[in-house]
Amino acid sequence: MGESSKNDGLDVAGLGKIASAIPKEVYEKSATTLLNTFEKLTAPITETTSGLGRYLRQKFDNMVEAEKAIATYTVEKAIMRVHERFPRGQLRPPEHPKTFVKAIEEASKETDPILHEMWTNLLASQLSDNACHPHFVEVLPHFSSSEAKTLISLLPMAEVGEHEYYVSISPDAFKHWIPKNIDQDLRPWTISCDLLLEFRFGHVVGPKPARREVAIMYRTPLGCAFLQAVGEPGLVGNALATEASYSDLAISTERMRSMVRDTMHSVSGEVISVDTTPIQGPTGQVLLIPFDRNQTVFAFLSQIHWAFRERVGAYTYGTRWVLEDTIDGAVYDAGSDSERSRLMNVPIGKLGFRAGMKLRTIWVTADSKNRRKLPATNS
Repeated sequence: MGESSKNDGLDVAGLGKIASAIPKEVYEKSATTLLNTFEKLTAPITETTSGLGRYLRQKFDNMVEAEKAIATYTVEKAIMRVHERFPRGQLRPPEHPKTFVKAIEEASKETDPILHEMWTNLLASQLSDNACHPHFVEVLPHFSSSEAKTLISLLPMAEVGEHEYYVSISPDAFKHWIPKNIDQDLRPWTISCDLLLEFRFGHVVGPKPARREVAIMYRTPLGCAFLQAVGEPGLVGNALATEASYSDLAISTERMRSMVRDTMHSVSGEVISVDTTPIQGPTGQVLLIPFDRNQTVFAFLSQIHWAFRERVGAYTYGTRWVLEDTIDGAVYDAGSDSERSRLMNVPIGKLGFRAGMKLRTIWVTADSKNRRKLPATNS
């Protein structure tokens, strides 16, 4: 069983193996079967902390069916991974129960194979060596597979070679980065680079001799600790997968998303659908976002924006793009800059968003009609 479980996943760098889609039979289990399985899996973790058991059960009950299926599958994989790493060891109750529960919730919504594997390893870390700091559970929801691939390609500072320190740093000044001073293969500076610096998982020094608009980006000790928590043992320092592997990965990703999409259609009353085609064109898709009335506007819009982040910059809702109701054509206007800023932390349930809504993303135009101002922006 150990060998089989090692080969059914994907490490964060995509090394040598391609993520398998979640088995279809996982989705075919009834809600009762999923609950029983989930409680059996978590019993060794919660037997000494009954409060955690009740909290987990309540969170599980609040999930839609597809999330329950993915959550059960992920916890099972995480426990198997602990037994693989420590054959004679026992599961440890998580040191930070609140972040453990949040990790299960986030994993239940993740369909990208690389990120799903990271959540699995993060859960395993919390149940074994406690290498997972609570901060990592807060950061990973903001990761895309692009950030994961970039982070794994970075070297610790001690390995970058000769360099110069910057007196001040403005990421806007860089167009390219390299992982080592002798590297001649310039890599484009992307939003993933900005985010890794913002998370403090990466940092920059100057090449020696200096090269215009080029920085050496390296992995910080915090970034190394993060990889230790979300990656397979021995992962740090390995090379990236080949382009062919990523091509296979894209197919696997689509298979997984397709299964989740099919399952979510059966519970369409519990989701909000968002069509991104008006902005993305032929590559657009219909996002099915589980409805959580307590989710903030910022978190809700961020999930949508990720679909077309390479085409539209961040923090542009209301200025470049908006949401339109496909039923009555109403456009959700976020108001002025100050109103938009206040709006971001308001739960979507308070703004009239509800399960079953059908929305689409559209470009902001000067003649947009039928604008509906979001309630939180009203004075």
